[in-house]
Amino acid sequence: EYEISSSELARRQVIIDNLHKQYIALTKISTSLSPTTVVSETKDSNPGDNRPEVHNPLNISDRGLILRQQQVMKEQDKVLLDIERGVDRLHQQAFTINEEAKAHTTILEDLDINVEG
Repeated sequence: EYEISSSELARRQVIIDNLHKQYIALTKISTSLSPTTVVSETKDSNPGDNRPEVHNPLNISDRGLILRQQQVMKEQDKVLLDIERGVDRLHQQAFTINEEAKAHTTILEDLDINVEG
């Protein structure tokens, strides 16, 4: 007969609880992206378990989830492209300001030499 120690049971329970928290967090994210997912507070076979049960009324297949993930990734890529463009503009402006500062420094140094000389 195989026995699991109480410390191993506790360790496994912590792992399950952490996975459940991650699952709920992902469910909340997905419900904010897709209003068709319903989260309801129901009890399963364990009466002491207060975790929500998640229903998928559209019965989205794995392929549907992959397509949704691809759509979200495309939207994120668009946002990242906008950020990239903004950073490029900022870089160009910083470069221009640096060149102007160098030119002004040269003019001020020349002026200082002419005033002293």
